[in-house]
Amino acid sequence: MQICTTRSQRLSPLAFAAPLAAAILTGINHPIRRYVLIMANEPLFFSALMGTVSLGASLLYFAMSPQSLRVVWNRQAILPFIGTGLCETLSILLIITAISLGRVVIVAPIAASYSVWPLIQARIFLRDVESVNWKVIAGIFSVVAGNFEIHLSR
Repeated sequence: MQICTTRSQRLSPLAFAAPLAAAILTGINHPIRRYVLIMANEPLFFSALMGTVSLGASLLYFAMSPQSLRVVWNRQAILPFIGTGLCETLSILLIITAISLGRVVIVAPIAASYSVWPLIQARIFLRDVESVNWKVIAGIFSVVAGNFEIHLSR
């Protein structure tokens, strides 16, 4: 089954299901993080713990994956991935800190407004790779507007 995004481009079911599953898992994670932070308000420690768990899962994947499925590294990609890793780590630290200071039903929708930034960056940096049309822009801004409506109605 292929999901149609444009006439010339098809979206595979995995490309649709993976971010949906990530959103569901994130929705599960935020209340759990808040509960844990009520018991022990240490956002920096929990961010480091989450990074350690991610590293362990990655090493387990590399150890268990067949040779034919191993990742092939391009040396030119290492610095950008380190940069994105630092940004991801800082974002996790900031979200955990925000959850420790505020209500999860307020913090989570604000954190979910991140979709605006990839839109802007895709338009600037991925102009030849990603197509950004009015439907994509309208969809992203409707999600962000909904998030802010949740925040303002509390």
